[in-house]
Amino acid sequence: MGLSIGFDGLWEESTRSRIENVLQTCVGDPPLGEEWTILVTCFVDFCVVRVTTLQQTRRKVFLSRPSDLADLIPNWLEQYPLQ
Repeated sequence: MGLSIGFDGLWEESTRSRIENVLQTCVGDPPLGEEWTILVTCFVDFCVVRVTTLQQTRRKVFLSRPSDLADLIPNWLEQYPLQ
């Protein structure tokens, strides 16, 4: 059990690593016995981040480059905290 982060699409390794670190920091560890999943998908003109917990799913479309996601994700997750 724990936090699972997946990436879909073509990702530069340094960008992927930076986003993964930001997500781990912002989300933290799920409660004991729960599995939370995060999927980050990159399309041509936008990216989608979907966070699924036992009680909720948060999804955000970012109209930006993948390299900008690490700067945008913390603000989004602060506005909509996970439970």
